[in-house]
Amino acid sequence: MRSRRAKRQPTQSKHAQKMLQIIGVVWMDAVFSDTEETPKPEPMFTIGFLVEDAKEHISIAHEIGMDGVFRGTTSVPRGMVRHVYKYGRKISLDVCQ
Repeated sequence: MRSRRAKRQPTQSKHAQKMLQIIGVVWMDAVFSDTEETPKPEPMFTIGFLVEDAKEHISIAHEIGMDGVFRGTTSVPRGMVRHVYKYGRKISLDVCQ
């Protein structure tokens, strides 16, 4: 009787399961002025990796390290968001290796 070897499973990096969406968010920024002029809210455009898409806010990171840690994160309250653009398909950190 021949012994069977277990099929070798392909190895995956620890980041293979983390899929990232690149997004752009147009939002209205609150403005402060210490002069007598009345400031007007300004539209802003932030682009980066989607960190969190919550009911109250959306969070976008400008960088992500190979360890999966986001850096430079901006969180925008939903009431200030005007539009969200999704770019391309989700990507894995494996593309950087």
